[in-house]
Amino acid sequence: MQSVIEKVDGHEKRISETQTAINKMSNVSEQIESMKDAVEKLNSSVNNISFPVRDMKDLRSQLSRPVTNTVEHHHHFPKILWLASGLFLGLAIVCTGWYMTGTSMKEYKGNDTKYRYLKLNSNKSLQDLLSFTDSLYRTDPDMRDSVIQKEEENRKILELLQKADNMEKEAEKLKRKANAK
Repeated sequence: MQSVIEKVDGHEKRISETQTAINKMSNVSEQIESMKDAVEKLNSSVNNISFPVRDMKDLRSQLSRPVTNTVEHHHHFPKILWLASGLFLGLAIVCTGWYMTGTSMKEYKGNDTKYRYLKLNSNKSLQDLLSFTDSLYRTDPDMRDSVIQKEEENRKILELLQKADNMEKEAEKLKRKANAK
């Protein structure tokens, strides 16, 4: 009997171990089931994700053509600088005109002073000549042209006289050379 009790106890022990193993397996089977569900969800997600083949082809075609960079330079000269340049140029012209007018006015004043001095401090014959010249200038408005023409004639005569004098000097040199030989 003792042996039967021991055998029954051994069987009970094995049954409880088997029961424990079965319980553990049921936990494992639950985990397997939850993993199956997760794999199915993952599979459906992967099936829903599609690779953008058309977009990749478009990208590939765009990348195959090189990008051309063109640089266009636009030089701008602002209107205010054009205006400032024009005003500066105008100011320069006006200042030049004032300077030239001042210079010519000094010459006129100088000539006027010389003429007045001759009138005040000269003898009777020079005063008569100046008065006669004044009256000629008032009556003949073209007197300036005739004076310029007369000055040109005098200059030409002076040049001819200088040429003649130079030729005479050269002729004298040639005579001396001829006499020396």
